[in-house]
Amino acid sequence: MIHPPSTATTKPERPWLRSRHLPVLVIAATLAVFALGILAVTLHLRTEIREDIARREGEILHSVAMMLQAEEDRGLLEEPSVQLKILLKTSRLKGVIAARLYDERGGFVSAFPEYVSDGVLAESDRARLRELLTVARPHGRGTHNGLFEAGRAGEIPLELYEIIVPLHAQGERKLLGIAQFILDGRGLASELRGIDQSLTNQAAAVFLIGGAVMVVALRWAFGRLQRAQEQLARRSRSLLEANRELALASKTSAVGALAAHLLHELKSQLFGVQALLASRRASEADKSEPAWRTAAESAQRMQALIAQLLGVIRNEQGAANGYEVSLAELAGIVTTQAQPLAYACEVTFTAEVKSPGTVSSRAANLVGIILGHLVQNAIQATPRRKAVRLTLHGGPHGVRFEVRDEGNGFPDEMRPLLFKPCLSSKEGGSGLGLALCKQLAAHLDAELELVQSTPQGCVFALTLPEQPASDSVTESRNPLAAQADWVVKAN
Repeated sequence: MIHPPSTATTKPERPWLRSRHLPVLVIAATLAVFALGILAVTLHLRTEIREDIARREGEILHSVAMMLQAEEDRGLLEEPSVQLKILLKTSRLKGVIAARLYDERGGFVSAFPEYVSDGVLAESDRARLRELLTVARPHGRGTHNGLFEAGRAGEIPLELYEIIVPLHAQGERKLLGIAQFILDGRGLASELRGIDQSLTNQAAAVFLIGGAVMVVALRWAFGRLQRAQEQLARRSRSLLEANRELALASKTSAVGALAAHLLHELKSQLFGVQALLASRRASEADKSEPAWRTAAESAQRMQALIAQLLGVIRNEQGAANGYEVSLAELAGIVTTQAQPLAYACEVTFTAEVKSPGTVSSRAANLVGIILGHLVQNAIQATPRRKAVRLTLHGGPHGVRFEVRDEGNGFPDEMRPLLFKPCLSSKEGGSGLGLALCKQLAAHLDAELELVQSTPQGCVFALTLPEQPASDSVTESRNPLAAQADWVVKAN
């Protein structure tokens, strides 16, 4: 079982995960601002339209009043009676329900009909009228503001418009009087309701079309941003993995010289142990004490392992001549190493060459170490009376090795940590085996991966890239051939 490291992390932070609701919030805020902008524009247009309609009515009344003044004697236009006559004629226009007459200073003169109360003009209105400008505005919905006498309010429409027109002679700038008209605003209100409905429909159409364009554009932009962040996260993870591998490589290279020295010293000591065991094995006591034979065989295997490791170091340093190893020989070497453990664990181990091929001596040494560790793990993970199988495939595009066991597989949460240095619950385990195998495979430009993990077993695959090799191997140049022949004879 593999335990994840307690302090290291294997994933860089991805800020876009913490803000996964940000696109929705930004889109909602954008649509809200867009809707408020459309609402503000719509309200402004409604106000301007109402002012334009009131101004239009004022200009109509002003024009009519000017036409009526042109019919009167120019010298009598300052007379209140003449002005009242003009006021009454203008009041006959459709929609006018009341009128007031003021002098040039804004003082009340007369009103029509008789139930219209006296009125007072505001100073701001008088200022505009002195400049011969018409004042037009809604009079106030449902409020008559003292316009009519008490008791007559129920007969007056709720919606009124107030038009104040300056009276002056044609072509002159002198203010002669002021006429105030109160209009029935129901027709204008109906017209305004139609305009409001049209504005509302247009605003809704603009919001829907513009909002859809904004949503599509923002979604596309956030999609691009998210893909860029994911790519950055992948590159960050790759950099972390590269840094981890560089750190592991620097550690292994730093202890390389010490490991070679220790292997040399162990080899020297094993010679003495082998000599002692050889003399003991030749005696008669060896027949009655089989434990000595087991110890002698273990010492011989340790000697062979040390020789293999020293061979790897010499090959990496360029001290050995290159040669080629066939897949059959490599299978025999791995079988030699694995059979004692398989026998002790009561597990059946087989090695099969599916198609012939060769690998270089340098690659063979490293591949032997990798396969040895994979096979050892597979045997230890396989229950008794089950099987472990090693298959070797040669081909024009490289060599592939597969180690298949019948264990229980790896938990899903542990698979990302298989090839990383970590703690191990296996007795005597260091948690570095698969990590070192992965590094050795990378040193060969090979790929080591877990291709299958089920409750019925696991399959590890090691794939070497294509390399020039020959199917024929010279036995005199290959020190591993002797071990392979011994394996064939032993089986």
